[in-house]
Amino acid sequence: MVQRLDRQDFLENYWSPEPGEHVAFIAPTQSGKTHFAFDLLGHTDMTGLRPPVAMAVKPRDPCVSMWGEKLGWKEVADWPPSKKFWENEPPGYLCWPKHELSLDPASITRTNENLKRQCQKVMLEAYKNGNRIVYADELFTVLSELKLKDEVIALLSKGSAMHASIWYALQMPKGIQGESVPGHAFNSPVHLFLAKDSDKRNRDRFAAIGGVDPEQIYSIVSGLKIHNLETANGIKPISEQLYINKRLGSLTVVGV
Repeated sequence: MVQRLDRQDFLENYWSPEPGEHVAFIAPTQSGKTHFAFDLLGHTDMTGLRPPVAMAVKPRDPCVSMWGEKLGWKEVADWPPSKKFWENEPPGYLCWPKHELSLDPASITRTNENLKRQCQKVMLEAYKNGNRIVYADELFTVLSELKLKDEVIALLSKGSAMHASIWYALQMPKGIQGESVPGHAFNSPVHLFLAKDSDKRNRDRFAAIGGVDPEQIYSIVSGLKIHNLETANGIKPISEQLYINKRLGSLTVVGV
């Protein structure tokens, strides 16, 4: 049976991931993934964990900026961050490397090289030392453009034992038959959030999510409701979310 919950009720009374459990958000662009991910991070028990790190890869993102300020996270351009011995550690970090884009095409290469270097250090540090959540706001960019597939797979396949978890957002559930997103991105997460998707090819790929009935998932996702809401990026059509908890074997529709 699929239960339905108001979002605030879900956040305050039902959301309780264990340390090291991976979390995936799969939804079309501009459907509320980033907003929901940061809302969940703000409602996650971080006891025993070091401050989480969100890897921001866009030149600008009002939603990420808003949530960083709301949660009191510290924005840094380089990883690891420098800290005076008398400074308290913040509740979280936004690792937001500088973009040096100009009319010179080579600036894209320089920017991506720096993005790769900083994101790589974030993930390797979490993998080595554990006890940290890393959030990749654009996993496809991290995999395809920055070529950090090995680091992502390392966290997905072996990070849980050290309580090093990766949360990530995907616009399209690619990853089957040698595409850029590895199958680990669908099989490894304990928690998945799926939004309404009008593309049948995308919904068909839900069969790659291990431990669930793809026909049931297909049916529920097709029936999710869309609401036009005010966001940091203006009025956007925001979808309800189907929450899959593979640890409990439960399905929940979470409102907006």
